[in-house]
Amino acid sequence: MLLLDASLHPWLEDRGPELTLLGFLDDATRKVPVAEFFLTEDARGYFRLLRRLLRRYGVPLSFYGDRHGVFVRNDEHWSVEEQLSGKRQPTQFGRALAQLGVTYIAANSPQAKGRIERLWGTFQDRLSSELRLARAADLDAANQVLRRFLPDYNRRFGRALARRPKPGVPLLGIWSASAASFTNVPSAMTTSCSGTAAAFKFRPSLNASASLGLK
Repeated sequence: MLLLDASLHPWLEDRGPELTLLGFLDDATRKVPVAEFFLTEDARGYFRLLRRLLRRYGVPLSFYGDRHGVFVRNDEHWSVEEQLSGKRQPTQFGRALAQLGVTYIAANSPQAKGRIERLWGTFQDRLSSELRLARAADLDAANQVLRRFLPDYNRRFGRALARRPKPGVPLLGIWSASAASFTNVPSAMTTSCSGTAAAFKFRPSLNASASLGLK
């Protein structure tokens, strides 16, 4: 399972604009597979991270996050079609996850997101110091610092899995039919990503992001 969230914070202090850090946290290893600074929290940023995730790691089993409008419908308007079916249509991001066969679990309170909130607290201390030392003053400079920071953070604070799958043993029964239906994904190629096997049980697929129109 991956936790996803955003942290609005004066990352650049008085040197530049207020930025929002979007990131995914691997619940099993405490590593951060992808993260990036943006000017605001919106669907564009999450789709960008999702594209990077799919290309590098594959399709995760599930996401856990809040009830932000990017992820779940919060409006009270029901279309005629929705009223007839008795079911709300998902957001654009939710529709993409459904096509991938990924479950989205919405937290009902901020306290339920304690793990990723603690991550942001650590980043607001350690990453802010790195940004200050590098004298980062804009979005591009902040992301350059972040790209150097993440591998070191994951190496120092990530943890090994308690149990790893045996080499050569396929990880089966983990894809829904919709996720497995992407073309050009060899059915015999099943693997796990080193260090993130519990969260990323997948068939490698560079085609998944293309199938969703994530460019």
